[in-house]
Amino acid sequence: MNLTKQELLELRRMLVQLLKEVDFQIEAYDPREYDEKFDFLIKKARSYRDVIVRINQELEEL
Repeated sequence: MNLTKQELLELRRMLVQLLKEVDFQIEAYDPREYDEKFDFLIKKARSYRDVIVRINQELEEL
């Protein structure tokens, strides 16, 4: 990534907020209704977490 430290911090902040919202949706989901939407939410949460990890690695290198 060719972003400044400030841009990375802001991106991480936004992703953490989005992740909190997705986690809330996952927690509120009825476990008896496992379907494609639930699967999508899980994949989205994993994706957000992966990006946050990469951002943290970038920040460590700065």
